[in-house]
Amino acid sequence: MGSPDYAVSANMAQVIVRLATIRREIRQLETEEHVIRQELLKALQDWPPNAFPIRVGEVELRLQQRNGRIAYEEALQVLDDHGLLDQAASEAVVSDQEALVALRIAISELSMPQDTQQQLSSVFQKAVQFRPAFSAEWLERLFKSQALDEASYARCFKDQKPVVPVLVVR
Repeated sequence: MGSPDYAVSANMAQVIVRLATIRREIRQLETEEHVIRQELLKALQDWPPNAFPIRVGEVELRLQQRNGRIAYEEALQVLDDHGLLDQAASEAVVSDQEALVALRIAISELSMPQDTQQQLSSVFQKAVQFRPAFSAEWLERLFKSQALDEASYARCFKDQKPVVPVLVVR
């Protein structure tokens, strides 16, 4: 497979195999860690917050919360249904790389007669689209201001979970 100009020494071959072995072991440990975390979360889901941290010898287990992942398409629909989409910030998304290159060329080559601004605008609109940008914090503000009800707020997140528990072990 490789170039015949380069020979792999026995030591290098051993190191390459060891690296692959370590990577495989890490993946197995990560899978095991995920399973154990899920089992612990399930077992501890009904425990009150004041039960944490849990100490076992030198080890401490904390239960923290983080924002859930936004389900973009669902959030888009929910916000549109509630007439809130126009309140979202927007972010530029390159929708056509070739059009973006054409924009760069157009800017450098076009003189500036009357129609130049229209031409640049047309090329820019082909290259860059703007879409609503949502953050968990912004969605939470909409919920707290009662612009979204609890069910609609939850629908904006993957698995309908605005907040996800996270176990931290130290």
